Amino acid sequence: MNMQLSLPVNTSDKVSFESFVFGENQQAIDSLKKLITKDETAPFLFYLFGEKGCGKSHLLISLCHYAHARGLDAIYIDLKQTQELVPDVLSNLEASSIICLDGLENIKSSVEWQEAVFDLINRVKEQGDTSIVISGREALSSLSLTLADLKSRLSWGLSYAITPLNDTEKQELIIKRAKQRGMVLSTEVAKFLLSHCERDTQSLMRILDRLDKLSLQQKRKLSIPFVKSALSL
Repeated sequence: MNMQLSLPVNTSDKVSFESFVFGENQQAIDSLKKLITKDETAPFLFYLFGEKGCGKSHLLISLCHYAHARGLDAIYIDLKQTQELVPDVLSNLEASSIICLDGLENIKSSVEWQEAVFDLINRVKEQGDTSIVISGREALSSLSLTLADLKSRLSWGLSYAITPLNDTEKQELIIKRAKQRGMVLSTEVAKFLLSHCERDTQSLMRILDRLDKLSLQQKRKLSIPFVKSALSL
């Protein structure tokens, strides 16, 4: 598979649709999966938006893994890395089945990068059998881009708001990810983490990663006293 990955979460987490807690985002996920089955009702372009830590990166990487498991090429590019990359990295990507560009807000001050994305969308449209999924923090209606034509191109596709998980769903997510790592994390400990730590999903996954390492080093279970000590709470 042709895949350029810079995972926003620790790779000890299995990034997949199965490890995602859907919440109110089931329709968006179902629509993304239609890209893989080449459903004729699916548009070639998707724009996913939502606040930091709501799960956009997880969904894009999951889509790439989902495509790969079904024999399709998929590329993921984290636009936070544009300082280390050049816009030419987007050249010829239309030959892939799935293209995921994560974090449109990172290029809103770069006309060169916006033009590269604009041109890529046009080439994908002409290609006919390639799909592109782009994520950002702002809805299209409030998206601030230097290149107005790019905003116009984004309106060609479907736009989905990725809704943050509520507390119950975040508890489910923490417990599920802990189980995937071979840890037992109780509902009480999950509630404690939500009450005393940063609550966005990326921060919670970083905390879980730290607890995983420390619990292995100290051979301790994930109890509230251990969590307090490990996180200096």
